[in-house]
Amino acid sequence: MYLRKKWVRTKTRDITGVLFLSDYQDVVPFDSDYEVYGGKLEFPQHGFGFNPNRGTIVFFPSGPHFINLISPVLAGELYLARVQIAAKKPYLYDPTKFPGNFKNWFQDQF
Repeated sequence: MYLRKKWVRTKTRDITGVLFLSDYQDVVPFDSDYEVYGGKLEFPQHGFGFNPNRGTIVFFPSGPHFINLISPVLAGELYLARVQIAAKKPYLYDPTKFPGNFKNWFQDQF
């Protein structure tokens, strides 16, 4: 939480995972049983996100460097599972160990 102009750890979570159980679809025909329009997992600080892809899990550090949101669902139902992992020794994200930006981190994807 952001308290008194400072990020403070309030819960024991080190890694978060989002498992998509729906597929992103933006063309017709549209099967609302398992397809969704919208529902992108976004990381606004880093300027990238992931559209739902059934069976895909995205793991990221649980902390202020990876504030995230799910964009509005415009059609269908978004199904996902969010997993919170606590380590025996707290994971402290060090941005200096990950230079560059998402284009460097996922160069095979973009």
